[in-house]
Amino acid sequence: MRFKASVPKDTLALLLQVTQALRRVELASSSCAGRRCVLRLSREGMSFGLVCAADDARAWADLDPRLFERYMVESRARGEVLLHVSLKQLVRALQKHSGDAIALRLAKNARAAPQLRLASQKRSVVLRTDVPVKVMRAAEAGAY
Repeated sequence: MRFKASVPKDTLALLLQVTQALRRVELASSSCAGRRCVLRLSREGMSFGLVCAADDARAWADLDPRLFERYMVESRARGEVLLHVSLKQLVRALQKHSGDAIALRLAKNARAAPQLRLASQKRSVVLRTDVPVKVMRAAEAGAY
């Protein structure tokens, strides 16, 4: 499975607003404590899903791939990648890169654990932030 995207400044601002809004929903709901957001990457775009409990808050957000300068997803599982991601860590990472165009990609760290890597460059300084993710099987994503 592969994922790469180039995120221009204006889309980065939108992505940050979306993740912050989802984070506020997560914090406002007591049943969301310890839950992770599901990030669905597909050819149709990037989707976020947050389901706290059956009778509690649910939130979804879809971003069209045309918002990105470059957007590529490859997967054997119906052409989509499903990830559990911590909204808290994702918001922090996006804030660090705020104001810059960034590159997003799926990567692995030294222990082969999957990461969502954000990278930006200002002059000669490269800023890279890795957000840990857990890859989900398609069967696990029923509620999302």
